[in-house]
Amino acid sequence: SHEQVKTLMYHVHVMQFRRIREILPELEDEELLRAIEEEAVLVQGCWVVKSELVWSGSAITARDFLLTMFRSSRLVKRKIFQDATSVAPDIAARLLGQLAILRPGEGWEWKVPTDQAFAMAHPDCVARQEVLWEERTARIMDSLTRSSATSVTSTSLAFPSGNPSAITGMPGSVHAVSMDLEPARAVPSAPLTPEVERCLTTFLLENFRLHGVCSFGYLERKLAERQREARPGDLLVSNLPTDAFRAVLETTARHVSNDLYVQRSLNNPDMDKYRDVVAGLFASRLSVKRADINQAVRTELGEQEIPPNSYLRIMREFAMSRGSQWVLKGGE
Repeated sequence: SHEQVKTLMYHVHVMQFRRIREILPELEDEELLRAIEEEAVLVQGCWVVKSELVWSGSAITARDFLLTMFRSSRLVKRKIFQDATSVAPDIAARLLGQLAILRPGEGWEWKVPTDQAFAMAHPDCVARQEVLWEERTARIMDSLTRSSATSVTSTSLAFPSGNPSAITGMPGSVHAVSMDLEPARAVPSAPLTPEVERCLTTFLLENFRLHGVCSFGYLERKLAERQREARPGDLLVSNLPTDAFRAVLETTARHVSNDLYVQRSLNNPDMDKYRDVVAGLFASRLSVKRADINQAVRTELGEQEIPPNSYLRIMREFAMSRGSQWVLKGGE
């Protein structure tokens, strides 16, 4: 049960208790909560994977400080976060993208609805978390005071949980995802072998490079075709549990709208920072204009506008031109 919770929180980052309960129905509430509290902390009534499980170095403190901001408000201003932590712009974008959805002109909004029902149902757990957060906040402020002259850079990124095979495109989940839009998933009783996981990752990347945007249903159909036509020795020939497929998809791709995904990273920081901004916009709308993108680039990256070459490449990857607007591809 502990490993199931750890795997789940690592992949989704933020989740309401009721969703965890749906995924792990065999565990009693008390047992489930004990496992969750070892891997996650409570913010806005939701469970968030602990920073030390997904980041390393000074980025842990920066993310913890961001969580304290979200404990006070569902909406956070990126500039305030950056000024307080001296976090580098690219790392700030990734930290925020894991936890929130960009609302242009307003800030970053916590991506999961506040769970008041959990607080009412589990007051003892909430009280324990309040005590832990008091201690954690004191450590955060002490660490920021001592390291105020040191900025958080991309080198703070590390393999989470000692699992380099799961780092593809991480962090950045992704993830500007509303968990309420995602179907419930189950955690596999046994993880995929590294060889099968690499093979599945390659399969997914091939489809994203070909289409730019893919729906989960389309990827499932393509995988079924692959399995029907598989040659001897193909590691994907056996049926893969849907939950295992989704888990690898979450590390390879970023959810943008409904059941649509895009490749999480091109492993090109100069391009990825703009892709993150555009993907964040498409997470809250189906069409965007160049002016919307430039406004978001000014807000999130502090740059005047997106470079023309980057703009065209990203928009052709994500969308179709419709007059003055770009409409997100349908994923098929």
